[in-house]
Amino acid sequence: AKKRQQAREGVYQHSFATMTCRVDCGEHGMEAETEKDRRISCCLITGMTGSGKTSLVKSLLNSLPPDARCIICIHQHAKSFGLDSHAPVPSDMAPDDPRLAHFCQVFDFGSGCICCSPDGDLTRELVGRIPLIDTEGYTHLIIETTGLADPRPFIRLLCVDPVIVSSFRLDRVVCVADAGKILKQLGEEVPLNKLNKASVQVRNADTLLLNKMDKLPPQGRAMVLEEVETSARILNGGIKLLQAEREARMQWAGLMEAERDRSQDKLPCGACDDDGYERMVQIINLEGHD
Repeated sequence: AKKRQQAREGVYQHSFATMTCRVDCGEHGMEAETEKDRRISCCLITGMTGSGKTSLVKSLLNSLPPDARCIICIHQHAKSFGLDSHAPVPSDMAPDDPRLAHFCQVFDFGSGCICCSPDGDLTRELVGRIPLIDTEGYTHLIIETTGLADPRPFIRLLCVDPVIVSSFRLDRVVCVADAGKILKQLGEEVPLNKLNKASVQVRNADTLLLNKMDKLPPQGRAMVLEEVETSARILNGGIKLLQAEREARMQWAGLMEAERDRSQDKLPCGACDDDGYERMVQIINLEGHD
């Protein structure tokens, strides 16, 4: 345990020594960034079971440029899967694709949060990748959560932890939804003053991808879209709605270029934006999250 702690402290020291800020931030002892942000672009994918999250992961991987080097982390329940973080790449995930530089599974051990502890499975995995960024040439990171996962611990890790923030940039939090089921999922009854799982996921995403649009009857599609948009914006006024016909087909570039309401941005620079950091803490602590 002592060796692990020393190793982690070494990574922190290295990260602080090399970290720059996106603004002139003398208060924190950091120099303003003078060149392009070269951190690894990260997309966090959440959504209820069966919505098409894994299909989106595959679609995004397939849309990356030929020279891309992508890390894919799949969040699993430890009770349902063998504890092998270096499990083989699933056959339907294009294991021979040179753009897939590293595949891993990270586990939830029943607490509902794999990231709150500094020794969490995802934290260890990402920190372990940092020394290899230059040699492996990593360019992208895709994290897929389980269907019942709360995205807030993931957002906190990717936006607030100084070691992770120094090397990874959270660009999108995408909630994938089955267009034919999302209204029922958002309406699921829960105890007073609580939000159901689907609502928490929508509330903390910046993009809602309505998948399986082809399964909706053409005559009722416009009405469903209007109802979903109304419900989603009650929870999250700044969320961007996108549509996919089947298999969550979406291009990485198209997803990243989609405009979003920056006035309600949930992805502040945790290193220097004090107001943003306070907003992040409020979001993370909402609905009684420890």
